[in-house]
Amino acid sequence: MLATLVNKPFDEPGWLYEVKWDGYRAVAYCNMGKVNILSRNNKPFNEKFYPVYDALLAWGNNAVVDGEDKNFLVPEDAAALLYMANLGAIEMNPWNSTIHNPDYPDWCMIDLDPDKGNTFEQVIEMAQTVKVVLDELKIKSYPKTSGSTGIHIYIPLGAKYTYEECQLFGKIIATEVHKRLPKFTCIDRMTRNRKGKLYIDYLQNQPKATLAAPYSLRPKPGATVSMPLHWEEVKKGLQMKNFNIKNAIGRIKSEGDILKGVLGRGISLKKLI
Repeated sequence: MLATLVNKPFDEPGWLYEVKWDGYRAVAYCNMGKVNILSRNNKPFNEKFYPVYDALLAWGNNAVVDGEDKNFLVPEDAAALLYMANLGAIEMNPWNSTIHNPDYPDWCMIDLDPDKGNTFEQVIEMAQTVKVVLDELKIKSYPKTSGSTGIHIYIPLGAKYTYEECQLFGKIIATEVHKRLPKFTCIDRMTRNRKGKLYIDYLQNQPKATLAAPYSLRPKPGATVSMPLHWEEVKKGLQMKNFNIKNAIGRIKSEGDILKGVLGRGISLKKLI
């Protein structure tokens, strides 16, 4: 976002301001004992930030290091969620792990992401196929609508495995589902390679990746909600608009927290092997 020059600061009742201390956005490329720090416009920064350059040389690892710090809001009670809502945060998008165990996800996520040419009936068929595959492995899973166009399926892990192990497990499931529904599904991340097919996304299983939280509102027509489902509900006739801001609370009261088991003990990948 670029600043606009004005004669005086914008001012209206109800607005608060703070000083923003800006800096440099840089990326360091560390490879085979060499370090190259570049700005976002590919200008060399090795000499300008020589202490960082020296520290990365001493570090001695092969890596790409992003120099931007990010702060994440960690709501721990209802008041914090209300604060986020008052800031205009319509939807909530949490990590797959907690701040207490950030490198070990609590669940594995399968995101069924349709393309423009897909129907929601195909999404439902694919979700049903995911369940069949998981049932064959005796793995309990939990579906929910995305609140937008797809379906998310959670598999509890109990924060026992790394993101790398989680993603590999997700890839195995996605690959098997694709084998069973090759005509309209794919596991290729690149949109141009999907050729109108429905994407089985297992790559969301990585650090800091996010999806809409269960029960989260979505900024969509009708104020749809990303709603947890009983597997019996994942069938022809299911529609995204069935769950919205007007009926979500009533459903939660009647059905309870359907996804509560996602934060349970978790499956054993060793037993599956």
